[in-house]
Amino acid sequence: RRNSDGLSGNLPESLGRLYNLYEFDVSDNSITGEIPTTLGQCTNLFKMFLQQNELKGDVPAELGNLDNISQMNLKGNGLEGEVPEDLCHIQEAEIQVDCSVTCAEDCCTNYDC
Repeated sequence: RRNSDGLSGNLPESLGRLYNLYEFDVSDNSITGEIPTTLGQCTNLFKMFLQQNELKGDVPAELGNLDNISQMNLKGNGLEGEVPEDLCHIQEAEIQVDCSVTCAEDCCTNYDC
C-alpha cells in the first residue's frame, strides 16, 4: 500500500505475477502510462485503488477476470473505454470511474454521467 507517497512512472507488467495480491493502493501519486493488462491475473485482488494519478488509455478488458474484487477506484485519471462487463456481474462490487469511461447501467458506484 503506497498511497500519496510521491510515486511516479509506469506500473510494471510484472504486477501480474503477484497472484496473492489482496489489496493494491497507489492512489494520489503521479503514476503514468496505461493500466497493465496483467493486473487481470491477480485473481485474489479484493481492493484496487488507482485514483488520482496520470493513467491513460482504455480500461483493460482483462480486469474482468478479477472475480473477487469488492472495490475498484479508477477516478481522476485520463482513462477511456468501458468497464469490462464481467466486473458488472460481481455482486456488491463498488466500481468508480470518471464519465470518460463507459459504464453499464447499475454497474458503477456514483456514476452520474
